[in-house]
Amino acid sequence: MSHADRVGQVYGGTADGNNGYGFGWWVANDGSNRVFDPGAYGAVPWLDLDGGFGAYLVLEADAELGLQLAAELYEPVEAGITAAR
Repeated sequence: MSHADRVGQVYGGTADGNNGYGFGWWVANDGSNRVFDPGAYGAVPWLDLDGGFGAYLVLEADAELGLQLAAELYEPVEAGITAAR
């Protein structure tokens, strides 16, 4: 399963100090059940596994800015999708 934290399961740690990693997806270790895979130029796709939706943030910048913006958008995007259902 590519959405499971393989690093945590095998090594008991994290991949980058905060998050796990599982075959192509970074796995949030914040209890959100979210997986994401930022790109070098700022694009950040994510899947909210509990919410049953995915989103794709596209910008021309860098991975750090993309991750910062995505973190600010997780909750508003989830709220908008939940309200639209």
